[in-house]
Amino acid sequence: TGTFPLTSTTVSGFNGEILVFHVEGSEAFAIHRTASPRRKGMYVLPVSQRRSVTGGCVDIPSSLYDQVRHYKKVQIEP
Repeated sequence: TGTFPLTSTTVSGFNGEILVFHVEGSEAFAIHRTASPRRKGMYVLPVSQRRSVTGGCVDIPSSLYDQVRHYKKVQIEP
């Protein structure tokens, strides 16, 4: 919970970019495009940018991502 700056980061998946808002140890919490219309929910991407995925990030449709990528910060609430 809190307000975090957004940092655009280049990755091999998610159309080449994610918006990192928090780093904790070896994991980055980020906003990224939905990889597939059937896959929804929250995921975590390791900072190493390996293709493994676990719980933690915000997964949104490309149309919304294209708007959010211009934001300077994000507020996360429960």
